[in-house]
Amino acid sequence: MNNQKEVEVGMDEWTSQVVVNNVHYTIVVNKIYSAALDEFLFEVEIREKSKVVYASSMNLYSKREVEEWIRQRLNCESLEFNWVENE
Repeated sequence: MNNQKEVEVGMDEWTSQVVVNNVHYTIVVNKIYSAALDEFLFEVEIREKSKVVYASSMNLYSKREVEEWIRQRLNCESLEFNWVENE
C-alpha cells in the first residue's frame, strides 16, 4: 500500500466484519512502524469476499482516523466496529 520501505517492528493487525447495504466486508488494519517517518502508521484494506475493494493510500495515525476513513469509503457514518486482534 505504501511505496516507502517499511520496517515492521511489533506489527499489530486487527480485523472487523461489517455489513453495509447487504454487502459483507472484512476490514483489515495493520499498525506498522515507518522507518522513513520514524513513527507508527495504520494501513487499511477493505475486502469484499477475498477481493480488496479499498486500500488506504494516505497516512492514518490513530484508530479514530482509521474508523473515519472506513466510514467515508463505505458511505456509512453510523458504522460501528467490533475489532478483533489477530495473532
